[in-house]
Amino acid sequence: MTIRLNTKTGTRLTSLISGLTLAIATTCALADAPVTDSLPAPAPSLPAAPPVHPAAGDTVLARAGDSPITVKHLMEFVRADPNMLSTLGSIEGRAKILGRLIEGRLLNLAAMERAQLKPDAGRDAVLQAVTRLETDEFAPDAVTEEQLQAAYARRMEEFGIPASVRIREIYFPFPEGADADGRAAARERAEAALQRAQAGEPFESLATELAHLQVLRDLGGDQGYLALYQYPHLKTATAGMTEGGLSGVLELPGGYQIFQFIGRREAILVAFDSVKDRLRRELMAESQAQKKTKFLRDYAKKVGVVVEAPELRAAWPADVPDAPAN
Repeated sequence: MTIRLNTKTGTRLTSLISGLTLAIATTCALADAPVTDSLPAPAPSLPAAPPVHPAAGDTVLARAGDSPITVKHLMEFVRADPNMLSTLGSIEGRAKILGRLIEGRLLNLAAMERAQLKPDAGRDAVLQAVTRLETDEFAPDAVTEEQLQAAYARRMEEFGIPASVRIREIYFPFPEGADADGRAAARERAEAALQRAQAGEPFESLATELAHLQVLRDLGGDQGYLALYQYPHLKTATAGMTEGGLSGVLELPGGYQIFQFIGRREAILVAFDSVKDRLRRELMAESQAQKKTKFLRDYAKKVGVVVEAPELRAAWPADVPDAPAN
């Protein structure tokens, strides 16, 4: 398949890649030692066995065993999927891409080792070896009716329209790591606002004045309908409330909340039989992903993974050694 980029997209890609190359080269030059860390993600297929020594001027980002992963490899990977342009724009995004490249390289190396392929094996032979390895190692576990029922019970409110409530909120955050005095000051602000609402001031006006985010000030604190399974504290806090009712001061992670109850919407759920096949596919995919992650982590401990670019240390998990154990 040939992927064509329009002029605007191609120009943007070239600009991003140029900036990335300069940033990585600079960081690598300043690095004193390799760092490790990562995010699990699907692994792409890469050329069978790149040379141990990359081309002159090509910056090495990471190594899987003796196999380097370079800026050139990352550029080729992004060019093959223009949807990654937005991901490429941040350090976190570049680390995620590098993590996928590391996993792809490990998968290829493991498959070649199992199939006893030589370093100069052709791409088709490597892809066949990868397919055999995936079939042997990552076959999904069978999913029982009991597992499907349990998954539906845990997630039933994700299907259809979940039970939800609509509120106007004012949230009073305290700084991260705040001491008792800092937390108390935030609570006092919440209590003072609640007293004003109880005294008759319109809650919408109070939210326009006091809400912690501009978007909520613009909306008078109106959060719209919030799914109760995503905000479990609201299930208890809104029980028995009628339209216009006020909450007390609620303590949440990072701050205190007061709200005015606007309305409730009951759940309209999809029946189990309608989502059974979807749940089966998701559970099987989850099983495959878990097996793949474990296999690649174990193989990485055998051959070693080193992230050469310090700014991309999130590309591989810190608990996996950067060299094989002796």
